Amino acid sequence: TVERRVGGHEWRLPPDAFWQAHRSAASHYSHEVRTAVTGTPDLTDIPEIWDLYGGAGLFAAGVRDAIPGARVTVVEAATASLHAATDTLGGGPGDGSGGGVRTVRSRVETFLEDRDDRPGDYPDPEVIILDPPRGGAGIPVMRRLATTGASRIVHVGCDPASLARDIGVLVAAGWTLTDLHGVAAFPGTHHVEGIAVLDSPGRS
Repeated sequence: TVERRVGGHEWRLPPDAFWQAHRSAASHYSHEVRTAVTGTPDLTDIPEIWDLYGGAGLFAAGVRDAIPGARVTVVEAATASLHAATDTLGGGPGDGSGGGVRTVRSRVETFLEDRDDRPGDYPDPEVIILDPPRGGAGIPVMRRLATTGASRIVHVGCDPASLARDIGVLVAAGWTLTDLHGVAAFPGTHHVEGIAVLDSPGRS
């Protein structure tokens, strides 16, 4: 295992758990996402937040530090990453008692389908964070996210093309792109990642 620290949190990560490659990326992304979440218009004191493709819970940790009352649901399909999130943040499958963090081992598509069947288990989110793999979340997932009732979506994109496609789905549904900037997480290469912040129709 390797140890990584961001803010006041420390992760013990097995080799097959996801973490950022650039040594400064985790802190940078955590700060950017936390800022975008706390800047959501009319955010309540106890917001419901989804952290999709949540990995080891990096963003969930940052959000909980900034908004102690937040209820964050981390959705991740990779067992090793989710175990790291649970070990660091507490909570567990279906358990909302671990400091306001609940971890769910699931593909995002399956989570959204299950949530449609049992909406009471996962209340409407105020903010959605997603950090999908390089292929992006995809059109079906983005269409579902557009109708969840969220006020803001923060999309961390690993590839400009897939990020643009995902953003396009929300914009076509009436969402407003309020911020977009690139991140040179792999300096010396052509690769640029991106962070997009979008507000729901009528909220910008």
